[in-house]
Amino acid sequence: MQDLPEVNGIVLSSAPAGEADRRVTLLTAEMGKITVFARGARRPTSPLVGVTRPPAFGTFRISAGHSAYTLAGAEIRNHFEEIVKDMDRSLYASYVLELSAAFSHENVPASDLLNLLYYTLRALSRDGIPKTLVRRVFELRLLKTEGTAPDFSVCASCGAPLSEGGFHTGLMQPLCASCAAEREVLPLGKSAVYMMNHILSAPVQRLYTFSVNRETEGQAAAVADALLRLNLEYPLKSGELLALAGDQDAQG
Repeated sequence: MQDLPEVNGIVLSSAPAGEADRRVTLLTAEMGKITVFARGARRPTSPLVGVTRPPAFGTFRISAGHSAYTLAGAEIRNHFEEIVKDMDRSLYASYVLELSAAFSHENVPASDLLNLLYYTLRALSRDGIPKTLVRRVFELRLLKTEGTAPDFSVCASCGAPLSEGGFHTGLMQPLCASCAAEREVLPLGKSAVYMMNHILSAPVQRLYTFSVNRETEGQAAAVADALLRLNLEYPLKSGELLALAGDQDAQG
């Protein structure tokens, strides 16, 4: 392996390794998802204790050995303490971290996904937008980032501009009201279509600047669930925990 002195990223997960080490998974702009070993990070006096805790964001200094990367140090720019100290926020953060891990790849640069995850964690850190809505925005924009989200600006059947209609789970595409009339579809009202197009096209900095009613959020949730079932290879543990905690729409 070639040494890469610094990478910019977010800690996705951290687990004990050996007697005193930690096995840390990072999502990085430069290398995508990578695993590094933090030697001695489980010792209370280690300078690596705080930098290996999800969802820390910063610059990580790594070195390459014969078979693994080693974490030499880090400069953390955001520990997201508002998330770490709040159980409800932590549950949603665990979900978006696990979903990011499921969709990211080793040695594939992931600056777009890293940006999305960073702004999503910022949204979870503050009051104002419901955490359930943050979750749905993240899911749909993640699918766009990975190239698997359909186009919600036009009907997939007739090509007409889409204002309202339905989402066909067989085609995995939206249909206008006329084309959806004789088919079994998930409903998409005007607000839901507008929401979808905002999520898929807005600058990432402006993703979390709106609110919708529960009906519109529910329509978006049903579409997101259908798309995730198609694109996820396995159920997420954090999705099951969200469902147990009360988010009945949680993907499991």
